[in-house]
Amino acid sequence: MLKKILPEKFRVSAACVLIAFAAVLILWVFDPKTAKWLPKCFFNQLTGFYCPGCGNTRALYHLIHGDFLLSLRNNCLLIPAIFSVVIALIFPGLALKRSVCYTVLTVTVLFFILRNIPLYPFNLLAPV
Repeated sequence: MLKKILPEKFRVSAACVLIAFAAVLILWVFDPKTAKWLPKCFFNQLTGFYCPGCGNTRALYHLIHGDFLLSLRNNCLLIPAIFSVVIALIFPGLALKRSVCYTVLTVTVLFFILRNIPLYPFNLLAPV
């Protein structure tokens, strides 16, 4: 029935929006610092290093509760990543350009390296 009403592209987009809405709703209710059932970063537990995504759950929690500074303190790449995903959904051809992919990869790798340097000011990039 849905195949006749909505094309495949819109069904996938609608599913992504529903999943994102559910995730935001869960984070609106549950604080990641106190919710023991939320998963921990496997990479961090295995190596002791912070991956580029470490702190994203806490950052999103603080972002949807209006604490932008604490959100940035947990992971300063979350807000640019959200904007990048929205832009990629609006302009899918832009996300496939080689220069955009290399830029995103370079920023992510540099962020990964810098946030694991245990010296000031780089230690400010580590999640709180």
